[in-house]
Amino acid sequence: MNRSSLYRLVVTGICAIVVLLSYLLVREISTLIFIACVVFLFLSVNLYRLDYLHPAVAYILPWLMILIFSVIPISGHARPMEPITYAVLLATMFAWMLGCISAPPAATISVIGIHETEGLQIDEFRVGFRTTLTMAFIFLYAFAALNVALAGFVPLISLITTGVSRYEEFGVPTVYGAFLAFSNALGCVAFYVYTRTNRRIYLALFLSVLVMHLALVTRQNMLTLLIEAFVIRCMAVKRFSNVALLASIAVALVCFSLLGTLRSGDIKELIAVQPEYDWIPTSLIWLYSYSYFNVLNIDNMITASGAPFFDGYMWQTILPSIMRPNIDHGTYLEIESMTVSSYILPVYIDIGNWVVLWTAAVSLFTAASYRRAVSRRRFVDMANYGCLFFCALMSFFTDFWLYLPVISQLVFFPILSSMMFKPPQRMLLARAHA
Repeated sequence: MNRSSLYRLVVTGICAIVVLLSYLLVREISTLIFIACVVFLFLSVNLYRLDYLHPAVAYILPWLMILIFSVIPISGHARPMEPITYAVLLATMFAWMLGCISAPPAATISVIGIHETEGLQIDEFRVGFRTTLTMAFIFLYAFAALNVALAGFVPLISLITTGVSRYEEFGVPTVYGAFLAFSNALGCVAFYVYTRTNRRIYLALFLSVLVMHLALVTRQNMLTLLIEAFVIRCMAVKRFSNVALLASIAVALVCFSLLGTLRSGDIKELIAVQPEYDWIPTSLIWLYSYSYFNVLNIDNMITASGAPFFDGYMWQTILPSIMRPNIDHGTYLEIESMTVSSYILPVYIDIGNWVVLWTAAVSLFTAASYRRAVSRRRFVDMANYGCLFFCALMSFFTDFWLYLPVISQLVFFPILSSMMFKPPQRMLLARAHA
């Protein structure tokens, strides 16, 4: 362990002790949450410079928002939660921070030099990669067409004509999740080639994957691909400014609010917003809902489920449907339409407090991927980290680390990379002789 990692370990350990003592000695939950938020913000700024691409920051910021909203009684459903719920949340947050100590914040990433010879023969691409990419897209859309033919409908058209998308019924069983992962991996390849060549045909291919997800009503895959492309662009070209990033987040919140209202109706009525908070914009109420009811659903599960069961429940979503065991421990939703419960719920149901160790292990793996992406800046490393970055950023929603349509991209990225890009040694030789 080098000196900087040791420093991050010591500082994180001291901060963990401070929060632990606060948990044991402070009676008011709101005071505990205030102390914890100050500590985590200090760690994010002092150790990681609030670098939005760093896995520590990507994971912690959404959970800080959840902690803050958990003590604000905006909803009529608001109620005190058990201390054990906060103990699990804080312990997993520190476990994640400890797993990230080996990954220092990256310096500003400069533009990668693009060396072109004739046509599109950039030194990192294999000869004939365009043919390979074309065949991969032909296969992608042929398989999409097969799914449509077997299902007999397109989910988006079904939604428009009947009001019901029936997307749960769509797709060839067992392989549909892998197909969605492959489509996102291929979309990332097209987007990366666009960043390296600035040729719009590759941007069009990337956008075509988004359109396909829209037609199939796979909104989560659209979000996954957009966030992965964001990471690839930041690492392969240059980072977005904080102003541009905040503006993008604001626009995304407004769009999310509009879509949510169309799908579920008035969110203020749905969660019974207290009259004194009725002035809050709808987009922020949606943000509150996905934060507060996250913790409330976890609290219901911890106090009412009788977990852990040690029956492999957490692994269900990574298995193909034909191999998936039929394990049902019930639902613990405070409101039926607020299904968010984070990665913690299925893992805690399966292994209980070992969710803390699980979080630390995933954090170590993600931090190692981040170091490789920053130091090597190869497509496969940046794409792998883009996938894991998405899982960390959206960990408050569900367990994407064990969700087949997302995490199996880690299989497709190396395969596609080996087919279309030269190994590092050959890239260096090509550059030396250019």
